[in-house]
Amino acid sequence: MRYRWESNEEIDAANSEIETRFWSSLGNGSPLYGADVEGSCFDEGVPWNLKEIDSTLKVGLRNQKISGVTTPYLYVGSWRSMFGWHKEDMDLYSINYVHAGHPKFWYSVDLRDNEKFEEYV
Repeated sequence: MRYRWESNEEIDAANSEIETRFWSSLGNGSPLYGADVEGSCFDEGVPWNLKEIDSTLKVGLRNQKISGVTTPYLYVGSWRSMFGWHKEDMDLYSINYVHAGHPKFWYSVDLRDNEKFEEYV
């Protein structure tokens, strides 16, 4: 299914409808979800192949492999799959790429509100 929008308001309205449908459908059975599968869907030599991206962290660790930190993980999900709110290991940044399917919804907490969020959780 493809959409064509004329304005940001239409995009916002469509996103809001999708989000509403998602949250109201959670009781309708279990979604398919696979997490922490080591690997990359990119071919070797592709600039965005996460297995091959150099970083200061890899250099500092002398290319030591730490699953999900210095090596990529794949996450596979269907409609209604979700991953719990979390902070990345050691507060490091992460790279996410949607290979197929519709875009993901991301919820985030501003760093200034981190303490309030942790108290709430």
